[in-house]
Amino acid sequence: MTRRVRFRLLDPRRCGPVVLAVALVVLVASACGGSAGTGTADSVDAARATSTLSSSDAEAASAPQPNDDAATTESVVSGGTPMAASSPIGAFFDGGFDDALAEYTTRVEESIVVCMAAQGFEFAVSENGRTNEIEQRQNELTTREWTAQYGFGISTSFDSIARNQTSDPNVEIFFSMSASEREIWSQTLSGGDIGDAVGGDFTGRPLEDQGCIGQALIETGGQEAIEGLTTFGDAYEEGEEALFDTREMVEATDAWARCMSQAGFPSYADLDDPEDDIRERLETVTAPMSAAIDNLSDEEGQSLISGESLNLEDLPDLDVQALRDLQDEERALALVDLDCYEAEVQAIFDPLRDDFENGLLTEYATEFSALKNIGS
Repeated sequence: MTRRVRFRLLDPRRCGPVVLAVALVVLVASACGGSAGTGTADSVDAARATSTLSSSDAEAASAPQPNDDAATTESVVSGGTPMAASSPIGAFFDGGFDDALAEYTTRVEESIVVCMAAQGFEFAVSENGRTNEIEQRQNELTTREWTAQYGFGISTSFDSIARNQTSDPNVEIFFSMSASEREIWSQTLSGGDIGDAVGGDFTGRPLEDQGCIGQALIETGGQEAIEGLTTFGDAYEEGEEALFDTREMVEATDAWARCMSQAGFPSYADLDDPEDDIRERLETVTAPMSAAIDNLSDEEGQSLISGESLNLEDLPDLDVQALRDLQDEERALALVDLDCYEAEVQAIFDPLRDDFENGLLTEYATEFSALKNIGS
């Protein structure tokens, strides 16, 4: 799975869907994603889950239904705002940033190849898994269009993430080595252990201590942008917390919860609860598969993810029908959530968010400029 350090765009309803790629450290490490010693458990665990949606037949009968009319009245083609550009920070990066990031990532990986070769190891530039196609659709669809197709982007991302694990040349490289060689390879690549190389948190260490990945980022001009993210991230989190503590947002959240209860979902009190519920339920669906994958031999793990495509039916102990049912329920829940959000929260939240993000764009103008022009 392509991994990126991301700051979530300030949207109180969405953790996964509305995100902004703002660093490359983990992204470039993902060329070996899914090739850890335990096989592909990390690769295909998009998210996880255990509770059930609570609603009675009586509540559902009287509940407001998803706004089908809204889904047909606005689209990007007819002038609607793409989901990815629906906030000031999103709009700042709208217009080719993903393509520029992909080009820069290739340059970084090419530099990693040279660095690893100089120390006697093989590494391959890989386009595999670089783009999350569901996230990319945020550039083409409005929030409602995207929600109708992908819900929150949690269980509905499973297929895309699983497909992106196939045909990575670094999987073959990794599995061709002994256990001790893998540790040295990982140390050379990331400056850390296998967990770091596959997807650990690199942001807490200086680039100089991050092996060939860090060296490549420095050589290709990414250091300034990456180092500026730490203070920005702290400021973002603090400001977000303060915003949700305001009287206006507390009241709006309470109104949203009442709307969700009337729609048949009385257990949701906070704006993140529906997504957390889906994540927990996905964990239940994928837990048997994860356990089975953990027990695969190296050869079985390599065989599973080394083909040109991955059929979900081939994943051990995955109940594909249960996954499909959860995906349908996620889409339905997300549309009800969106209706309640638009009715009770949006008019309060959007101006607060816009002021907050515009302030950050001004305060961190140098860092944002360096990020947008990374490697140029």
